[in-house]
Amino acid sequence: MSDDRPALIDLLRLEYERLQSSNDKYDDQRFKIKGWAITVAGALFALGANTKAPALPLAGAFLVLLFAYLEVMFMRLQTVIVARSNEVESLLESLRRNGPGPEHDAYVFGIGKVFMIPFSVRMIPKLVRNRQHISVFYAWLTAAMFAGTLVVALMK
Repeated sequence: MSDDRPALIDLLRLEYERLQSSNDKYDDQRFKIKGWAITVAGALFALGANTKAPALPLAGAFLVLLFAYLEVMFMRLQTVIVARSNEVESLLESLRRNGPGPEHDAYVFGIGKVFMIPFSVRMIPKLVRNRQHISVFYAWLTAAMFAGTLVVALMK
């Protein structure tokens, strides 16, 4: 592979573009997840208040936590995509500066590597450590649902 520099550059650029596109799609998905969390929480609170059923906003609180977990899973994918993107970017830069080398011979095309890394619940603190706004968003939404449960229970 190392003697075919233009083809290698094309492969690296193609993978880089696909990685960037995937990252953008996951950003969009995360935004939609937040929107669905708010929509479901609001709908369950309104329905619970209307029917005086405190179980509905309580269920909404747990659904908010489910949406939070789903977003963290997408964050994990993005973290791995960014790492792979940095790796491809580094390969492109070293190819530009030094020409083909052993690291280019070891390169395997495809973003499939990104999806092979398993997800673990133990990763969550590391993923949200520098993104407090996400934790705060879901914590407040969950707290609001618990407060809504109390309000609806007192309406009876």
